Amino acid sequence: MDALKQYILETLGVDLNPVKVAEQEADKMPFFLKAMYQLYRANILGRDLFLAEMSNANASTIQQIEKHFSIIREIFGNVIILVAQNTPAFNRKRMIEKGINFIVPGKQMYLPALMVDLRETYSKPQKNKQTLLPSAQCILLYHILHRDEKIEELPLNQVAELLNYTSMAISKAAANLCKHNLCQLEGTREKFIRFTENIPELWTNALPHLVNPVFKQVFADDFHPADFWKKTNESALPEYSEMNPVKQEFYAIDRGNFFILQDAEQLQNLNDYEGDYCIEVWKYSPVELSKGITKNNNVDPLSLYLSLKDKSDERIELALEKIIENYIW
Repeated sequence: MDALKQYILETLGVDLNPVKVAEQEADKMPFFLKAMYQLYRANILGRDLFLAEMSNANASTIQQIEKHFSIIREIFGNVIILVAQNTPAFNRKRMIEKGINFIVPGKQMYLPALMVDLRETYSKPQKNKQTLLPSAQCILLYHILHRDEKIEELPLNQVAELLNYTSMAISKAAANLCKHNLCQLEGTREKFIRFTENIPELWTNALPHLVNPVFKQVFADDFHPADFWKKTNESALPEYSEMNPVKQEFYAIDRGNFFILQDAEQLQNLNDYEGDYCIEVWKYSPVELSKGITKNNNVDPLSLYLSLKDKSDERIELALEKIIENYIW
């Protein structure tokens, strides 16, 4: 489970805390399934589910695993995710064809029940740890955008409260920043982050490690606005530049709230192609960073920059230059 927890943290920025299913509850399964799978309760992106750890995924055919999971779902009535090591690519391809939720730590994650599909090509940069954790990026951007609030004067537990993370997540985020030589940790009983460079130098050194906050884009014809929705993309650029508003409406939301709304069926005609609203599902919350920055319910300008900097559009490029001029230099 340690490899799985690290993989989830690196790819999704989520602290996974699986709890082994009690022996009495596991006894509900047929003996042969109990012998093959170790079940854990877990929560990923706001969804309660079961992890089925299999010591040797090659001992059963994909068709057999599909039947096993059907039996386990009938017993426990929840999403089942296969956790297996060293599963060959052709077997992973067959599981995708069958719609089986699975995680191969360090290689691939396919969770159609959670709308997650991370292939080896995407996981490798994270595995090499060249990019910041989403939580680490939040700390750094908050320091730049809210420089007058002096986040360096807050112990890590208060930074966690400020950014709506757990203390453990912020401790790992601080260590991640230190690993990339972007800050130092000081203190004994209480730890404090110390950024040693001025804002332009810090931004320049951090930029190669900063990630696009957008996890994925989907579309919907209607939704119910709430505090955790923020205007983004070309809907947000007019506040931070001279760019004119566009017809398509773009909104950002963190993954946890998105999956809650999806499960509650509060997003009408949710799809990957078109709709009145384009919804960007973010790797971190767009709320905390934008507080006190925007007057029009927009995402913060630096996350907006990171989400659009690879666009080949002269209008957007000019708008992004304005953001860097105003908030970095």
